[in-house]
Amino acid sequence: MEQIWAGFDDYIKKGIIKDIGFFLDGHLDGYVIVEGEGADILQGNVTFFPYWLTETREIVSFEKTKKLSRELIKAQIEAAKK
Repeated sequence: MEQIWAGFDDYIKKGIIKDIGFFLDGHLDGYVIVEGEGADILQGNVTFFPYWLTETREIVSFEKTKKLSRELIKAQIEAAKK
């Protein structure tokens, strides 16, 4: 466990991990927040395998979601006009 905690500490110091926490459910479930592209993040997950199995979920900011949604809707409207 000390090696794993040291790995987390190192990632935090390097800025790879933005935040980490654990749920108090008795199973060591938790979360890790990182920034980057999905493929880069998945590569980082290998470091802690097989100690923890991970599920990666990409989060898009509210502002970026609005921008992308508007672009998609405009494209769908233009496609429907044709």
